[in-house]
Amino acid sequence: MNITHSASGLTASCENNTFLTISNNGQQIVKTNYFTSEHAIMGLFYLSINAGAARLLVPDAAEHWLHDILSSDYAILTRGPRDGEPGYELLFEDNSDEPFMFHMSSASFDRLLPESDAGIDLPLLIYVDGGGTPLLLAQKAMRFRVAPELPWMEPIPNPPIIANE
Repeated sequence: MNITHSASGLTASCENNTFLTISNNGQQIVKTNYFTSEHAIMGLFYLSINAGAARLLVPDAAEHWLHDILSSDYAILTRGPRDGEPGYELLFEDNSDEPFMFHMSSASFDRLLPESDAGIDLPLLIYVDGGGTPLLLAQKAMRFRVAPELPWMEPIPNPPIIANE
């Protein structure tokens, strides 16, 4: 995926040469074509990083998992190898024995957090399609970490904290 950043947002070209665009107002997403993109139609989540926040775009095909996402206490984004390839795990901690989680490849990100950012806490804003405009459903605290392998569903010792929560 090719990505171009600008003051108004980002543009990423997908495999079929269509462009994924996200327009920002600081941490907020004000406009995107993600929800009509091939990525979303395939049911793939997308994580965008901007202005110190992570923004999770939830495709229509995955809305049945919103209860698990929204009922969690916080999220943990883990970077590590999965089946020999770089991968990511997004876990929604609810203090159960089986928290909701899913794996993503780097193609599901517009910016990758470097390993040196391991341990940082940042807000995770969760968006769905609001009928042509992105609809912010919730905000969770999220911690980024690096693991030696995925899956890595290990708990963290202290929940993440974000300043504007």
